[in-house]
Amino acid sequence: MKFTIVSYILVFISFSIHANVCNRNEKVVSALEEASSLPCAKIESDDLLNIKDLSLSDSEITQLKAKDFEGLTQVERVYLGRNKLSEFPTKALEQLSRLRYLSIFENNISKLTTQMFTGLESLRSLDLSSNSICELNEDAFSKLPLLHHLDLSQNCLSKIKDGTFSKLSKLEYLMLSGNEIVLLESNAFSGLKSLLNLELTSNGLRYLNVYQFRELTNLKELALSLNNLVWLPADLLNSNTSLKRLYLGGNPLRNLSESFLNTLVNLEDLYLNYTKLSYLGAKFFSGLSDLKIVVLNNNQFVSIPPELFIGSNISTSYIIHLSGNPLSDFARTELKRTLGNRVHIGEKHLH
Repeated sequence: MKFTIVSYILVFISFSIHANVCNRNEKVVSALEEASSLPCAKIESDDLLNIKDLSLSDSEITQLKAKDFEGLTQVERVYLGRNKLSEFPTKALEQLSRLRYLSIFENNISKLTTQMFTGLESLRSLDLSSNSICELNEDAFSKLPLLHHLDLSQNCLSKIKDGTFSKLSKLEYLMLSGNEIVLLESNAFSGLKSLLNLELTSNGLRYLNVYQFRELTNLKELALSLNNLVWLPADLLNSNTSLKRLYLGGNPLRNLSESFLNTLVNLEDLYLNYTKLSYLGAKFFSGLSDLKIVVLNNNQFVSIPPELFIGSNISTSYIIHLSGNPLSDFARTELKRTLGNRVHIGEKHLH
């Protein structure tokens, strides 16, 4: 009799687990069936523990409930891109204590708060690009201390407040391109001592504070292309001596200080294309012995002395791109004669 009762209890428990899997969001059920290679009625708790990746992209999901991810304690990567979520699925995700990678790009999420990231302390990468996020609270990401990669590009942010990312001491990649950012407060990037890559392309920035990037001492790549920057402080990048790639193209820059790059001794790639520059000081490239490529295409240079690119402490092998400038015949001849194949001038610019 005892054996019969025990057997009944085991069958009942097993049935309950199976029913729990089958009664979840139908898209989640399909994903679990695919990940386990089993029909939902045969998925047991041990099968859930073997799932590391959960792909739910392009599934027309509008909402996730708390128990949709129940039992998936070993999942490390969740893909929820291109769905119709209007709220961050906190209750469902907080079940995933080992989650390291989360992609929720191209949804309808408009609000972020600290509480939304409860239970996600192990998260390393968060992709929230192409949503409807227009504002960030100062402490929005304070519960994500291990985050390495944060993508907030293609949203509607207009301002980054002081301290917004201050708790993200391990963050290495921050993507803010394609927003509507017109203001970066002076300490917008404070605390980001590990940051390697900062992308601010395609925003509405008109002005940068001289202290804007002072804490980003490990920064390797800075992208500021396609903003409305007319002028940049001479010592804007004085603290960013590790910088290797700098993108400033597509800004209406009219001039740059002769000493603007002088502290960037590790700089390899410089993009200053599609600006309004017509002159660079004689020592503009002084000290840049690691340069590989300089792009000055589509500016307003009529005359540019070859000596600008030559010097004992300037790289002797980097390539200079000057096509699309109204260079005089004399300037073109001198550049070719002095720099040879190192300079790419292109066809003569006609008005």
